[in-house]
Amino acid sequence: MLNDYANSISLLFGCPQKHTARLPCVQKALARVVTQQSSLSPLTSIELLKQLHWLPIEWRIRFSLLR
Repeated sequence: MLNDYANSISLLFGCPQKHTARLPCVQKALARVVTQQSSLSPLTSIELLKQLHWLPIEWRIRFSLLR
C-alpha cells in the first residue's frame, strides 16, 4: 500500500502549481483533524506537521522521487 501511495505522489512532479496549490491547505487541515486540534489552538499547522512527522507536500513529492 505504501508503494502505491508514493507512486501516486510522484505523479504530481512537474504538474503546474495551479493543480497542486490547494494540497498544502488540505494537508494542514487534515493534521488538525488527526490531532484533534481546533484552528484556535496555540499550535500552528506547521508545528502539527512536525509533531506527526509529515513532510510538506512539495518535499513529499521530491522524497518519493528519490526513494
